Amino acid sequence: MQNKNEILEFYKQTSLYTDLGLYKQFAQELPDNIDNLCVLQRMQIIHPVAFNNPNIRKETNCFWGDMTQVPITRLNYEDDIFPTAASMINELLRKDKNYSTKREAKK
Repeated sequence: MQNKNEILEFYKQTSLYTDLGLYKQFAQELPDNIDNLCVLQRMQIIHPVAFNNPNIRKETNCFWGDMTQVPITRLNYEDDIFPTAASMINELLRKDKNYSTKREAKK
């Protein structure tokens, strides 16, 4: 059985899908607080499960903001479109050039 350090080292490794390439500095500036980090991450995606509710497209004040203003293309499974960590960060920064890892997460 592996000890905790071996397991941790395994999950610290990167792969073709998780290597951040030129975005390593960006990732290092992300919050250390896991709760804040999770909220920031959730603010960037609309999980496909959310669309099980047919009324979600009519929501003007939900977790993701005004859903009536979200382009239909955002409803695609973006993890299929952006399969690597670098491609996801690139798209995030393309959509919001002023994105800052220093901003405060809203709960």
